[in-house]
Amino acid sequence: MILHGDKGTGKSSLISKMSSEMEGYRFLIVPPNLTNVISDPGFIEFLLTLSLENTKYIMVIEDAENIIQKRSEGSNQATSNLLNQTDGILGDSIKIPVICTFNCRISKIDPALLRGGRLIKRIKTTNLPPERATELSKKLGFNIEYTSDVSLADVYNPEDDTDVSDEVIGFK
Repeated sequence: MILHGDKGTGKSSLISKMSSEMEGYRFLIVPPNLTNVISDPGFIEFLLTLSLENTKYIMVIEDAENIIQKRSEGSNQATSNLLNQTDGILGDSIKIPVICTFNCRISKIDPALLRGGRLIKRIKTTNLPPERATELSKKLGFNIEYTSDVSLADVYNPEDDTDVSDEVIGFK
């Protein structure tokens, strides 16, 4: 599964919601600074070990641009390894679904990842329309009336932070 959209539009929030509602599944989060481990033989062995457990896992690779971009644009061996882990003989052995989140345009993604039969789902997150943003703002107690599309992050963290004072810390 690929989950893409601009920053702050709710990709991580959606994964968090999924992880809290999908009983029987554990989410294995691979942060951006560790995406290079996907090409490590030890990591593949780790995934094979997990696949033998009774617990079902879903691997989440956040901010996966560096491993899912077109290989012709300089992406490393991790793209091929990701394809092998999610499809083919190795994928049949590992049996751990993968969710990749990213912010770049879909046209930058390696076509092999987008080929028919490879993806279970492709979700694009977008800014909230003003009505939905205003409704959510009211539920959160901010009561801000929005007149244009706005990111989920901006609704949850409005710029109006007048009730919070800045603390200045000096270092000598």
